[in-house]
Parts: sequence; C-alpha cells; structure tokens
Amino acid sequence: MNNNSISRYHPMLVVLHWLVAVVVILGLIVGPIMAAMPLEQKVLPLQGHMAANLAIGLLVLVRLVVRFTTRRPPPATTGNRWLDWLRKLTHVLLYVVVLCMVSTGLGMAFLGDLFEVVYRTGVFPEAFRFDSLPPNAGHRFFANVLIVLIALHVAGALYHQFVLKDRLLSRMWFGRRHPADKQRG
Repeated sequence: MNNNSISRYHPMLVVLHWLVAVVVILGLIVGPIMAAMPLEQKVLPLQGHMAANLAIGLLVLVRLVVRFTTRRPPPATTGNRWLDWLRKLTHVLLYVVVLCMVSTGLGMAFLGDLFEVVYRTGVFPEAFRFDSLPPNAGHRFFANVLIVLIALHVAGALYHQFVLKDRLLSRMWFGRRHPADKQRG
C-alpha cells in the first residue's frame, strides 16, 4: 500500500522496526558469548535467548502484515539503479535471514529437546553438544549473513541521511508529519 502523499511510516511499523532491531542486535551479541560458555552455565542465558528470538519471529511476521496493510512513503532512491537494487535486495534478505535464524533456532530447540532442558529440567543431557545439532551450522551461517545485512542497511541509511541529506531517518521515527504531507492531504 504505497502512497506518495506521506513521508513517514506508520507508528506501529516504527515501533516494530526499532524493537526488532534492538533485540536482533542483542541476540547477535549474546549468541557468541553464550556459545563460549561451559554447557552448565548456558541454561539461564539460553532461556532469554530462546524467548527473545521466538518473540523476534512473531514480531517480524506482525511487521510484515503491518507493512503491507498500512500506507507508507515511496521507496527511497539514491538516483543510482545499482544502489537502489541493493537496497531492495537487502530489505528482502533482512526479513528472510531473520526468519531463517528463528527457524534454525527452533530446529535446534526441537532436535536437542531444548525447551525441556531450558524451561523445565535446567540440566543438559550428558555429552550434549550444540554442534551435533544439524541446524547449528545454519544458525551460525545466518548470523554472519545477518551481520553483513545489518551493516549494509545502516550504511545505506547513513548514506541517505548524511551524503544525500534526504532526511531518510525521519521516515522511520516518530514525530509530526513533514510540512509537505499537510499540503498533499
């Protein structure tokens, strides 16, 4: 539901964008720290990691619904076809890769019986190893891809804001509508 007459995204989309961004970045920081911990110390951080990432999956799905059912500004353009294509690809891949992270995490949880361990018994089976779970390799791979995509996304936003000076960041923030929006209806 694109509309050239508005300059900002729906407030719900703004909330979901920044909430998902913060939780994803925290997950990317906590994940490797948790991976380096001894197995017996992983239960508590894994509770938070699993709960947060299930929430991310749900929030991303809600964000997709809100994105496609609310009015939004026209796509940002750099005036360069290649950079505009990269923007579109990066946005699509951000959704896909986040959902792949959630899926591989769920795969590990089910194959390793982690819901039982983390939320019920608090004890891993003897000789349990995360790297023995096939989705673990995918989870790590997608984490690295996600870091690259986030870097591209942030670089693109900063390029728009500070090089093109087109106020792009205001589109994904709160505040009054741009004065031109009032003229357009």
